[in-house]
Amino acid sequence: ALHVSTGANAAAVPLRGLQDKNKNKNKQKDNGGGGGGGGGTTGTPIADAPADCTAPTHTYAISDAVTMNYVVNPTSITFELLFSGVESWVSLAVDDGRGKMIGGEAIIGYSPSGNGADFKVEKFTMTGEDLNGVTARDASEQTLTDTAMVQSGDGSTTLKFTKLLSEAGEIALTADGTNHFTWAFGYPDDGSKLGLHDKKEGAGAFSLDVTPCVPTVATTPAVSTDAVTGIEEDGSGMTGSVPVPAPVPATLAPTKTTVDANVTALSAAASCSDYQHMVSIDDKLDMYYVVNRGAAGDGTDDTISVKLVCSGKRWVSLGVGPESAPARMVGGDAVIALPNDAVGLTNPGFYSMTSEENDGVNLMGNALQTLSGQDIVQNTGSTNVTFTRTLAEPGSGKNSIAVSDTADTTFIWAYGYANDLNLHKAFGAFSIPLSYCEE
Repeated sequence: ALHVSTGANAAAVPLRGLQDKNKNKNKQKDNGGGGGGGGGTTGTPIADAPADCTAPTHTYAISDAVTMNYVVNPTSITFELLFSGVESWVSLAVDDGRGKMIGGEAIIGYSPSGNGADFKVEKFTMTGEDLNGVTARDASEQTLTDTAMVQSGDGSTTLKFTKLLSEAGEIALTADGTNHFTWAFGYPDDGSKLGLHDKKEGAGAFSLDVTPCVPTVATTPAVSTDAVTGIEEDGSGMTGSVPVPAPVPATLAPTKTTVDANVTALSAAASCSDYQHMVSIDDKLDMYYVVNRGAAGDGTDDTISVKLVCSGKRWVSLGVGPESAPARMVGGDAVIALPNDAVGLTNPGFYSMTSEENDGVNLMGNALQTLSGQDIVQNTGSTNVTFTRTLAEPGSGKNSIAVSDTADTTFIWAYGYANDLNLHKAFGAFSIPLSYCEE
């Protein structure tokens, strides 16, 4: 937990443990994937948690205001903390079991300016109960991934991050046993800038027993020859029987999801205005596409038309990585679709990606928004995104998409937890052979 005092007249606020209160909560019997052990309480399994351990599998009510969802993997733990009725800086710290602020190692979500426009999620050391004793770790030690701080405007704050279990010079977490934590949040008047916390309701300590999540490997179903239906709302362009060619495996870069993708030709595609192929990127995301030559005949206006079909209501992205490292996000460009925003020139639109932080993903200027045929349609169970992009735009700063008889093309992808652009729920890269449609 964190306490900082903001002036000479501000009394130091000791950490008031809510551990005894919480030990009577959530004593449910755990059935694997994140509870068990001894010395602390256990989390409650989340009924619809994914079987692949890529999202939280357990939930724990820390206090009346704070709930923590988490998933324990062999080398890391992913945390999602919801602070209800709280719009301020927020913190979760790894503790050595004493339940004290000093000596703890905090992950703090905050706004340096206090205006909420520059949220950061960083690691801090805590050597004292004033501002000078709360110090951000060196940049080389800022190893958190999947970080996000979200204030939705409904009076709540969400803090998300993934932390490695063992890091040099830091208190180690265990994947199978008891971990000790402290937590805190500030006063809303501080505007998310670091400051005081309430000594009774704004801080506490708890211990939690965990075990690692064990992914359930699903068998790959046989490809059906039934009609492909339900993709286009009017059924056009994508219905008909699908032959079962020898699948072409896509080469995946190391990502959060590591399932194989297979390319399937759509035999019902009557012309090059229809999608010709489909690739299953992961268990929630499929891509339909067709590659066409342009009228110029010199490759300058060749295009790929894409339809992304993603299970659930969420933002969706497809991009191209840098030539030097095509499976990497940084240095890539992406087409991102935001379902809550109006469809137009910039939605779906091109974004540059200069870092893995939120402020490193930026919408390109209008002059570079060269997509055509954009659309975003959501129904009760899916998000459908369509667009056409030119394969190569020299001088634009965008990465080119190559069509080659001898090499595959690599794409990067991601989708979120919800419609607003923020932390991705899943991401990765895949490589597939591309060929021009011939009529």
